[in-house]
Amino acid sequence: MKIRNKIFKFLRLNFLFLWLSIIALYIIQVGVMITDPGYGTGDWGRSAWTNGIQFVINQTTSAGINVVILMILMWIITLISNRIPVTIIVMAVLTAIVTVAEYQLINVRQEAITEASLQEVTALGNLIGMLDIKLVIAFVVVLIVMAVLLFIIYRRSKWIVFRSIRLRAVLMIISILALVPFFQINSDQNKETFIKLGDDPKVWDSLYDAVSNGGIIALLNSRTTDAMVEPKSYSQDTMKKLVKKYQGEAKSINATRKNTNFKNQTVIYTLSESLTKPSYVPGLTISDNPLKKLNNIMNTTSSGHMVSSGYGGGTAGIEYSTLTGFNITAYKPTITMPYSQLTSSINEKSTVTGQFDKKIVVHPYVGSFYNRRAVYKNMGINYFYTTDSDITSQIYSFSWWRQSC
Repeated sequence: MKIRNKIFKFLRLNFLFLWLSIIALYIIQVGVMITDPGYGTGDWGRSAWTNGIQFVINQTTSAGINVVILMILMWIITLISNRIPVTIIVMAVLTAIVTVAEYQLINVRQEAITEASLQEVTALGNLIGMLDIKLVIAFVVVLIVMAVLLFIIYRRSKWIVFRSIRLRAVLMIISILALVPFFQINSDQNKETFIKLGDDPKVWDSLYDAVSNGGIIALLNSRTTDAMVEPKSYSQDTMKKLVKKYQGEAKSINATRKNTNFKNQTVIYTLSESLTKPSYVPGLTISDNPLKKLNNIMNTTSSGHMVSSGYGGGTAGIEYSTLTGFNITAYKPTITMPYSQLTSSINEKSTVTGQFDKKIVVHPYVGSFYNRRAVYKNMGINYFYTTDSDITSQIYSFSWWRQSC
């Protein structure tokens, strides 16, 4: 009889978690779709509220993966707190936070939450400063109410779910093991399995991915497992041959140049991913050339053209390509913010800036976004000037800065 009651209790909990997870998923999807209800939804309609229902009904397999993840998460919270009301309150608050965050990010940048955007938590102070003060106040009030409710709940021992610590430990291990594969959803080993289960990754467009697969799956699809696909012909001998080839090319090009290296030269990057010659824009005809001076400078000095992997946005990604010489299109589509996702692999020797002794960066905004401070330190940048730094002093130097600079 006791075993039957335990099984019934277990099934009842899962039934509760199932419906709560479906409701949470629906609310998150509304947050994803509310800015542009028709984006990626086909003929579902023009209302985010009905499209959220359409997602749960039409995208059964991908919606099911989202629901399973939420159910496992609810089990973990329950096993930690040992109180069902705590699980409901925590999940409600987390759902609200994710929904508002999705809406804010999509409304401003047309991007859903990804692993790279989560790494911007290091700039939390600046991010909060961008929010409506009413939203911040509401969030603080919710946290206070949540804290009071949790205090009351923990005072009432009758709401305890598990009496056995050993059982909780076993269930916790099982729950964590069940959740781990989802964090490798886009790895070479697991990708095909999850595609068969219903995941349809669209990592080139995080918003489209979130609309098609759900905000939670889109976040997991964006995780960086392997940054780059290794070419079949890649080997040390192949790389040596390439080095030898381009050393020959450089020797040939430099034969007619006055300066064969960067010593005693000053190179200035003015990065604007929105700047291009009007003549390069198909179908555009203008009466005058607005870039006469720029053309003159390019014609009388060393100059060239760069193919940009983006325009009108994505500054940090273009900046990475410019300063390192690596085009981000060479990486997997999940690499959308290389400064945040590849910080440890960016160093002075592997960058264009590493060819110079003195390196200064001026950025017309705060320096905390996209992990720039850590990245520039790895690059060996000597000074980093931003709007939140004192321009009159030694803004950004490091203890290991060489006196020869």
